Amino acid sequence: MHAADERLRRHVLVADRPGLVLDVHLEPYEFANVGTPVVTVGDVRRPYVDIFVPQARIAEAVVGGPARVEVEAAALPLRGRVEYIGNRMEFTPRFLFSERELPNLVIPVRVRIDDPDATLRAGAPAFVTLQDA
Repeated sequence: MHAADERLRRHVLVADRPGLVLDVHLEPYEFANVGTPVVTVGDVRRPYVDIFVPQARIAEAVVGGPARVEVEAAALPLRGRVEYIGNRMEFTPRFLFSERELPNLVIPVRVRIDDPDATLRAGAPAFVTLQDA
Protein backbone atom coordinates (compact mmCIF):
# COMPACT_ATOMS: atom_id res chain seq x y z
CA MET A 1 0.00 0.00 0.00
CA HIS A 2 2.84 2.39 0.84
CA ALA A 3 4.43 1.90 -2.62
CA ALA A 4 1.13 2.70 -4.38
CA ASP A 5 0.66 5.86 -2.29
CA GLU A 6 4.20 6.96 -3.10
CA ARG A 7 3.64 6.36 -6.82
CA LEU A 8 0.45 8.49 -6.73
CA ARG A 9 2.21 11.23 -4.75
CA ARG A 10 4.77 11.59 -7.54
CA HIS A 11 1.97 12.41 -9.99
CA VAL A 12 0.27 15.18 -8.01
CA LEU A 13 0.98 18.75 -9.09
CA VAL A 14 1.90 21.07 -6.23
CA ALA A 15 2.78 24.76 -6.56
CA ASP A 16 5.89 25.98 -4.79
CA ARG A 17 4.03 29.10 -3.54
CA PRO A 18 0.45 30.33 -3.11
CA GLY A 19 -1.35 31.51 -6.22
CA LEU A 20 -4.41 31.25 -8.40
CA VAL A 21 -4.72 28.88 -11.36
CA LEU A 22 -5.06 31.25 -14.33
CA ASP A 23 -5.13 28.71 -17.15
CA VAL A 24 -5.23 24.94 -17.60
CA HIS A 25 -3.28 23.76 -20.64
CA LEU A 26 -4.14 20.03 -20.61
CA GLU A 27 -7.36 18.14 -20.04
CA PRO A 28 -7.63 15.33 -17.46
CA TYR A 29 -5.99 12.10 -18.64
CA GLU A 30 -3.96 13.83 -21.38
CA PHE A 31 -0.27 13.03 -21.34
CA ALA A 32 2.27 15.78 -20.79
CA ASN A 33 5.78 15.54 -22.16
CA VAL A 34 8.66 16.54 -19.92
CA GLY A 35 8.78 20.33 -19.69
CA THR A 36 5.26 20.84 -21.04
CA PRO A 37 3.26 23.40 -19.05
CA VAL A 38 0.15 21.88 -17.49
CA VAL A 39 -1.26 24.94 -15.68
CA THR A 40 -0.38 28.61 -15.29
CA VAL A 41 -0.40 29.80 -11.69
CA GLY A 42 -0.14 33.49 -10.82
CA ASP A 43 0.27 35.56 -7.69
CA VAL A 44 -2.70 37.83 -8.43
CA ARG A 45 -2.29 39.85 -5.24
CA ARG A 46 1.26 40.89 -6.13
CA PRO A 47 1.39 41.37 -9.91
CA TYR A 48 4.19 43.25 -11.62
CA VAL A 49 4.63 45.66 -14.47
CA ASP A 50 7.77 45.89 -16.57
CA ILE A 51 8.66 49.41 -17.57
CA PHE A 52 11.49 50.84 -19.64
CA VAL A 53 13.33 53.82 -18.18
CA PRO A 54 15.38 56.09 -20.45
CA GLN A 55 19.06 56.01 -19.60
CA ALA A 56 19.04 59.70 -18.67
CA ARG A 57 16.49 58.98 -15.91
CA ILE A 58 17.75 55.65 -14.54
CA ALA A 59 18.90 57.31 -11.29
CA GLU A 60 15.19 57.63 -10.43
CA ALA A 61 14.93 53.83 -10.23
CA VAL A 62 16.21 52.35 -6.97
CA VAL A 63 15.63 48.72 -5.97
CA GLY A 64 13.10 48.84 -3.15
CA GLY A 65 12.09 52.38 -4.08
CA PRO A 66 8.40 53.32 -4.18
CA ALA A 67 6.33 53.68 -7.32
CA ARG A 68 2.84 54.89 -8.11
CA VAL A 69 0.89 52.70 -10.54
CA GLU A 70 -2.24 53.91 -12.31
CA VAL A 71 -4.56 51.59 -14.22
CA GLU A 72 -8.11 52.10 -15.45
CA ALA A 73 -9.32 49.07 -13.47
CA ALA A 74 -8.48 50.76 -10.15
CA ALA A 75 -10.18 53.99 -9.08
CA LEU A 76 -7.17 55.05 -7.02
CA PRO A 77 -3.47 54.66 -7.81
CA LEU A 78 -1.83 51.51 -6.48
CA ARG A 79 1.45 51.35 -4.61
CA GLY A 80 4.41 49.47 -5.96
CA ARG A 81 8.09 48.89 -5.31
CA VAL A 82 10.96 48.60 -7.74
CA GLU A 83 11.93 44.93 -7.63
CA TYR A 84 14.52 44.66 -10.38
CA ILE A 85 16.67 46.93 -12.54
CA GLY A 86 18.23 45.42 -15.65
CA ASN A 87 21.97 45.44 -16.23
CA ARG A 88 21.91 46.08 -19.97
CA MET A 89 20.60 48.98 -21.96
CA GLU A 90 18.53 48.20 -25.01
CA PHE A 91 16.86 50.10 -27.77
CA THR A 92 13.34 51.32 -27.14
CA PRO A 93 11.08 48.25 -27.18
CA ARG A 94 9.05 47.79 -30.36
CA PHE A 95 5.78 48.46 -28.53
CA LEU A 96 6.74 52.05 -27.64
CA PHE A 97 5.89 54.03 -30.74
CA SER A 98 6.48 57.66 -29.84
CA GLU A 99 8.81 59.37 -32.30
CA ARG A 100 10.36 61.19 -29.34
CA GLU A 101 11.14 57.89 -27.59
CA LEU A 102 12.44 55.83 -30.51
CA PRO A 103 16.06 57.02 -30.43
CA ASN A 104 16.43 56.53 -26.67
CA LEU A 105 18.26 53.71 -25.00
CA VAL A 106 16.29 52.31 -22.11
CA ILE A 107 16.84 50.01 -19.15
CA PRO A 108 14.18 47.47 -18.13
CA VAL A 109 12.78 47.90 -14.61
CA ARG A 110 10.25 45.64 -12.87
CA VAL A 111 7.79 47.17 -10.40
CA ARG A 112 5.92 44.80 -8.07
CA ILE A 113 2.41 46.10 -7.35
CA ASP A 114 0.50 45.79 -4.07
CA ASP A 115 -2.99 44.67 -5.13
CA PRO A 116 -4.50 42.89 -2.11
CA ASP A 117 -7.98 42.79 -3.67
CA ALA A 118 -6.65 41.23 -6.93
CA THR A 119 -8.37 43.87 -9.10
CA LEU A 120 -5.79 43.90 -11.90
CA ARG A 121 -5.82 41.64 -14.95
CA ALA A 122 -2.86 40.53 -17.01
CA GLY A 123 -2.11 42.78 -19.95
CA ALA A 124 -3.87 45.87 -18.59
CA PRO A 125 -2.03 49.08 -19.56
CA ALA A 126 -0.37 50.70 -16.56
CA PHE A 127 1.25 54.07 -16.05
CA VAL A 128 4.10 54.09 -13.53
CA THR A 129 5.68 57.03 -11.76
CA LEU A 130 8.86 56.32 -9.83
CA GLN A 131 8.87 58.26 -6.57
CA ASP A 132 11.54 59.50 -4.19
CA ALA A 133 12.25 57.03 -1.39
